[in-house]
Amino acid sequence: MKYLAALLLLPALTPPGHALDIRAYNSALHDRFTGYPFSTVMNPAFLYDASKFTGVGWNGSEAYKQFALISPQHFVCASHPGAPPAIGHNLRFIDSNGNLVQRQITALASIPADDLGNTDLMVGTLAAAVPSSVVKPLAWLNLPTEGDYAGHDLVVFGYGLVPGVVVRAGHGTIEDFGNGDVDGSGTSYGTTRLMRFIYEGSGTDPNDAHFIGGDSGSPTFVMQGGQPALVGIHYGVNPVGSDFHNYDTFIPPHVPKVDLLLSGSGYRMRPAIFTPTTLALTSGSTPANLQSGASGSVNLTVGNTGAETTGNLTVTVSFPLSLAPSSITSAGCVVESVSTGVWQVRKAVVAAAENVVITAAWPSVPNTSELTATVAVESDTTTTSTHPLSIPVAQTYASWSQGLSEAGEADDPDDDGEVNLLEYAFGSPPSSGSHALPGGVLPFPVLMNQAGTVTLSYPERTQAALLGLSYAVETTTDPAQPSWPLSLPVGAVTSTQPYVPAIPGFVKRTLTWPADGPRKLARVRVELAE
Repeated sequence: MKYLAALLLLPALTPPGHALDIRAYNSALHDRFTGYPFSTVMNPAFLYDASKFTGVGWNGSEAYKQFALISPQHFVCASHPGAPPAIGHNLRFIDSNGNLVQRQITALASIPADDLGNTDLMVGTLAAAVPSSVVKPLAWLNLPTEGDYAGHDLVVFGYGLVPGVVVRAGHGTIEDFGNGDVDGSGTSYGTTRLMRFIYEGSGTDPNDAHFIGGDSGSPTFVMQGGQPALVGIHYGVNPVGSDFHNYDTFIPPHVPKVDLLLSGSGYRMRPAIFTPTTLALTSGSTPANLQSGASGSVNLTVGNTGAETTGNLTVTVSFPLSLAPSSITSAGCVVESVSTGVWQVRKAVVAAAENVVITAAWPSVPNTSELTATVAVESDTTTTSTHPLSIPVAQTYASWSQGLSEAGEADDPDDDGEVNLLEYAFGSPPSSGSHALPGGVLPFPVLMNQAGTVTLSYPERTQAALLGLSYAVETTTDPAQPSWPLSLPVGAVTSTQPYVPAIPGFVKRTLTWPADGPRKLARVRVELAE
């Protein structure tokens, strides 16, 4: 039905009276803040708990206008003439720590109607996202049918002029629903779905509120699970005798079109009622074994393992500056560089069993034993989870020898008697002259004869084959021979085991054979095919 025959628009200019009239207005109970708007502090006695409404901001240039944040970078307002804020104005919030947060308004977009023209609903965009951990975007109340909303108590936001300019909230009850059309200033408006609540002049609830004018676009909420859920923004008022019929743009039927607009930024409106789901993170690399100095990528897969759709997926990947990739990409997602070494990947909607793949790429993998990062994953139906990431990297000779004054395989820049190739193969530093690894391990082969058994041991790189590095044991009974055969003594056994304490990137190679027969000499030949 259409019951707005005598609709009165809320004017944009400051009216002579209050914009939200409360039956028994009490500043100690009904005002959100004290010191508003210049020295704004949350009112601890606010009837509806000011700390739950950090996502309701005000226009720094027109303090009587309040707007509801629906994503970290978007808010809703009315679109009829005089109601929207101006591009370039600042939207201001008091965060959960009591600090002022403000962002400039950079764009405004009307939500189209199902018929011709636009609805009286508009979405504004901020220049940068607010920190959602302390300025919380507001969910919307997603009940199954329109009829399920009727009878719900409302928290109605607005402003007042006594004493001074204040922002306040009062009470209402959803009555019914209908369609409204607004025309003005040469702009054609289509059908807007509305909800109505009635202020009865003969009522007795001291918190009952009604509109008078000047506050189009301020929000109305239903408390759901102890948290505010957005249901409307102020549209108009119709005095009927001593009663006031108050009309809000009813948010739920307009959500699909709002979501379509938000999706390009990787957001959707957050449902207040949802089935929790689970996000799983797995990782890998391409190629499977990364090499420092070569191109490579790390692949992160975030999977929605629950049976329900989730939304507002946000994956924050933080690398140490020295290990940061050149790029991060993810098909179908919004990817933003938040700060040096930190990226945020967002996707508005992730279906059940859907995987989101994020790729961090390096044209030249850093010279390190592993790529490390921290990955934080969250959505609007999950809690935030944080995961450490560690991907091993094989150090090539080219990367290992960077910066050496003499970088050739046969060079010896520290004059310690060990050429670079042997220092690379056995783990000793090429420029310090040191001959000891962690735990006092010697960085060259050691041969021992004890209790009838000969033991040959030496450090060996764990990724030797990948690096094109080979270790071959040669034995002989005649050291004067120009070349030693690669044959091992009869009964020789070879094995590897980790060092204790561990030496990253190395294992201990051990060969044993019986100390019988002719005396033999042994050595390790190292070759590199990189």
